[in-house]
Amino acid sequence: MKKTLLLIAVALLGAIAVQAQEKKYFGAEKAYVKTITESDGQVTSEQEMWFVDYGRKMKSIITLHWEGMGDYTTVSFAEGDTVYTLGDDGKVIKESEREGLDFYNLSEENIKKYKLKELGTEECFGKECIKYSQEQKVMLSTAKIINWIWGGIVIRSEMKRGRTEAVTRVTELKEDIDLPADFFDIPK
Repeated sequence: MKKTLLLIAVALLGAIAVQAQEKKYFGAEKAYVKTITESDGQVTSEQEMWFVDYGRKMKSIITLHWEGMGDYTTVSFAEGDTVYTLGDDGKVIKESEREGLDFYNLSEENIKKYKLKELGTEECFGKECIKYSQEQKVMLSTAKIINWIWGGIVIRSEMKRGRTEAVTRVTELKEDIDLPADFFDIPK
């Protein structure tokens, strides 16, 4: 009986590990995506993201532009469900789980949590996108967001919260990119 339970436990753990390895985060096998976010007519951030293996390996560079304070850049890598954020010295300072809304693997929980509603399809940046409305609590107010999603990638997002409006949009998208073998190596 103990051997049977042990074999069942090992089989379940193996199935869970295989499922985690097979999870896709995006519909494209590999791509480079560059976005900018503009708020009140000013570019407030830029993001470059590279991924392979349907997003199982990813590198992201985000630069925030703070008026009067300069720029702040953060670099992170993702491998599976784990995100590694680098410090100013280029070494990992934080290890965490992937967070946020995963449009490629939408769960009922996230549909309810973010009050997602599918609004149909619409072409955006040359891609046939699924358009979603979303509501998200931000401090003491609620942001109303419209997202254009292609293969789990946010191609465009329009957010309104009070008098603040922000638009995030893709400025460059390349599929089937070639990268050096060590591009996704996480600095230790």
